Amino acid sequence: MSLRITTKKFTARQEREERQIKIALTVTGIVVATVLLFVIYTLVNTYVIKPNTAVATVGNTKITAGEFDKSVRYRRYNLLNQTYEYFDNYMKFQSFAPDYAQQFLSVAQRNAVELNQGDIIGNQVLNDMIDDVLIAEEAAKLGISVSKEELNAFIEENFGYYENGTPTPANTATPFSMPTRSSLQETLIALPTEETPVEDNSEDAELPADESEPVEPVTPTGDNETEDVLEDTTLTEETEALEIEEPAEPSEEATATLIPTITPSPTPFTRRLFEKDYRNFRKEMDKHGISRVQLESILSKALLRTKVMEVITADVPAEEEQVWARHILVASLEEAEAIIERLNAGEDFASIAMELSSDEGSKINGGDLGWFGRGRMVPEFENASYALENIGDISEPVNSLHGWHIIQLLGKNTNPVDERTHESLKTTFFNDWLAELRNQRDDIVINEIWVEFTPMKPAIAPNHYDAIMNPTGL
Repeated sequence: MSLRITTKKFTARQEREERQIKIALTVTGIVVATVLLFVIYTLVNTYVIKPNTAVATVGNTKITAGEFDKSVRYRRYNLLNQTYEYFDNYMKFQSFAPDYAQQFLSVAQRNAVELNQGDIIGNQVLNDMIDDVLIAEEAAKLGISVSKEELNAFIEENFGYYENGTPTPANTATPFSMPTRSSLQETLIALPTEETPVEDNSEDAELPADESEPVEPVTPTGDNETEDVLEDTTLTEETEALEIEEPAEPSEEATATLIPTITPSPTPFTRRLFEKDYRNFRKEMDKHGISRVQLESILSKALLRTKVMEVITADVPAEEEQVWARHILVASLEEAEAIIERLNAGEDFASIAMELSSDEGSKINGGDLGWFGRGRMVPEFENASYALENIGDISEPVNSLHGWHIIQLLGKNTNPVDERTHESLKTTFFNDWLAELRNQRDDIVINEIWVEFTPMKPAIAPNHYDAIMNPTGL
C-alpha cells in the first residue's frame, strides 16, 4: 500500500479548481435567474400590466388595454366579413348593373382602407367604449339593466332563432299623407305640354288613339319610401346621386353585431341547429383571442345601449321638417348663370330643366325631387334648399360634387314620416343626446398610448386588399 503525498502545489491547484467551479455555478445561477426574471416580467407585463393599463378613464371608471384590444378585434372581425360580402356583391352585379355594383365596391374599399390603417377603427372603438360607460351610468339612474335571460335571447335573435317561433312582423308603419298643395304650388309644378299640329283633311278625321284624350301632367307623389336603391328590386335610373345612399350596412354599433353564416334552408331552425351555429361562432372568436366572457360583455353593452335608446327616444315624434324642391343640374358655373338669366327673364323653370338638366332622374318631371328631409341630400344641396324661405324662391348657383344646381323651393312643412325615417330620426336624436351628455363631462381622459395597444388582427389578406382596391386588374 502506497502513501499519497499531498504537496502544496497540488493543494493550491485543487483550491483553484474549486473556486472556478463555484464561480461557474454562481454565474450560471445568475444567468438562469436573470432569464427567469425576464420571462416572469414578460409574462406579467403581457398578461397583467399591459392588459390593465388605462387607455382612457371616465370619472372613476377605467377602460383597460385588454378590454380595448378585444373590442377592436371584434369590430375588425365584423368589418372584415362585411368587406368580403360587399365585394362579393360587387362581383355579382358589376357585369349587368355597374352603377348598382359600384355602391357595394365603394363601401368595400372604404372598409379595406380602414382595416389596413387600424387607427381609424381603434379611435371609433375607444370612443364607443367611452360612450358605453356614460350609457351604463344613465342606465343605472333609469333603473335599466340587462339580465342573463335577455342577453341569451339577444344572441339567439341575432342568429335568427326564436324559442317560440319566428314572430310575425307587426304593421307598425305610421300612415301618413303629404300636405295639400296650394294653387301657387299647382301652378309652379304644371309641366309644359307640346302641341302636335294635326292636319285636318276632313271633318271626320280621327286623332290617334293615344291623343284622343288629354294627357295628365306627371307630378311627384312625395312618397318617401321610394328612395332606397338597394331595396328596389327593379334597377331604374335614379336621380343622379343627389341623395346620400349607400348599400345597407350594419348599425353604427358594429361592435355588437354578430356575423353568423346561416344558409336559408327548408329545415326548421331548431335549438340544436342554433347551438351548433353558435358553437362554430364561438370557435371563430376563440381563434381571434376573444373569450366567451369577453364576447358576452361586448354584447351586453350593446343590448344595454339599445334598451336605453328605446327609453330616451320614446317621445321622438314621427314627423320632421321637410322641403319640396326642384332643381336644374349643369356642369359649369357659366351654364348655371345663363340659366338664372333666362329664369329672371320669365322663362319656365320646368321647361329649362327638361331641356338642359343633366339629372336624368328628375328632368322628365321638370327637375322635381319631391319632399325630402335632412340627411337625404348632399350637404351643399340640402343647406341651400332649407335656406330658401318662400314658395317659388330660386337659389343662386350651388356647387356640389355632382355639378352646379339651381334650386327652386316648392314647399316647406313639418310632415309625418314613414317608419324607416322615424327610426333614423330616433337614432339622430339619441346620438345628439349622447354627444351632449359627453360634452357636459370634464372627467374624460384619453391616454394617447391607446394607439400602441390597437391590434391589427384579424387582418385583411394582401391579395384580397389588392383585388378590392383594384378590381379592374382581376
